[in-house]
Amino acid sequence: MRDPDATSFVGAIESVDDFGWRIYGEAVRRGLTQAERVVVLADSAQWIKSLAQMHFPEAKLIVDLYHARQHVSELCKALFTRNEKKIRQQRMRWWTDLDDGEVEKIIHQAQHHLPQELKPRRKRK
Repeated sequence: MRDPDATSFVGAIESVDDFGWRIYGEAVRRGLTQAERVVVLADSAQWIKSLAQMHFPEAKLIVDLYHARQHVSELCKALFTRNEKKIRQQRMRWWTDLDDGEVEKIIHQAQHHLPQELKPRRKRK
């Protein structure tokens, strides 16, 4: 649940580099240097990952739910190409798993649906 008093917004029409420094400045203003834990919540765009790694190298990167659901939808389309019913069913199951924080479960189940030639090989002991 979002605490409106703990939220701030910044923005401008500017370069990615300038935006990175803008959000870093806001984070410092909001107590970054005293934070026990730093989280960057965003979509999974590479430019955002790069900004996070540059300005917040200790941060945990989390994909927001909206974009995570988009990725799950694309995964379902890729795994169950021509079966619209299966795509819808699996998408709803995995969206529920996302809501429950069960990302590893989704990954494990998705691996079982990969074509045999694409499945990761198990390490030999």
